[in-house]
Amino acid sequence: MVQDDKNENDSWMIQAAIKKAFPKVNMTLPWVNFCDKMFKLQPVLKITIVCWEMPKPSTLKLNTDRSYTSSINNAGLEGILRDCKGNMIMAFSQPANCSNNIIAEAQATKLGIEWCVQNGYNDFTLELDSLEVIQMIIDKQANNYKLLHIIMDISQILSQANVIVSHYFREANNVSNYLAKSAKNSQQGSFYYTFEDLPRGAKGPFMLDKFQMPTIRLRYDKANLFVS
Repeated sequence: MVQDDKNENDSWMIQAAIKKAFPKVNMTLPWVNFCDKMFKLQPVLKITIVCWEMPKPSTLKLNTDRSYTSSINNAGLEGILRDCKGNMIMAFSQPANCSNNIIAEAQATKLGIEWCVQNGYNDFTLELDSLEVIQMIIDKQANNYKLLHIIMDISQILSQANVIVSHYFREANNVSNYLAKSAKNSQQGSFYYTFEDLPRGAKGPFMLDKFQMPTIRLRYDKANLFVS
């Protein structure tokens, strides 16, 4: 009898916890129906159309990105600077050894803005796909010493220029993905200054960005479920 009461209490606690986490899902006992519905739960697929947007007339845009493999701490850092017509001014792909993907993202950002300022490009928009790194740059804070050192370097460089920092989805910058993965896989770095300099595999994505061809971004919303 005591065991039955305990099982019933556990069942209600589980139901209450799931109801609180997923209020849109109607979860009711008896237990058999409850379990059956749990097995049928599916996350909602969110489909978003995105594309790279050209900067405003007479301005520039720098996109930075990274590709990271946690098992071997290898990363590829990428950046591309383009004008208001989508023409490339500079792009880079550099291998790096990083302890996590956030550090890789920050290092790619530092490398990109450092090149811009050193070469006289002091007025541009910086776009990166990590909201976490963007917030660190704004707050000038980070959760570990190594990352904080990179963030402070970024802040010091940005103080020398007029830079607007904004977010973009990785799928909206096709050429970045290719160059970052290429650097990570080949462990060879390069700077590119003309379209002809780009690796063959990056030229197609570059043209897709330039002509602002849309890309589909697929993500599962795990906080919003439906019953299949």
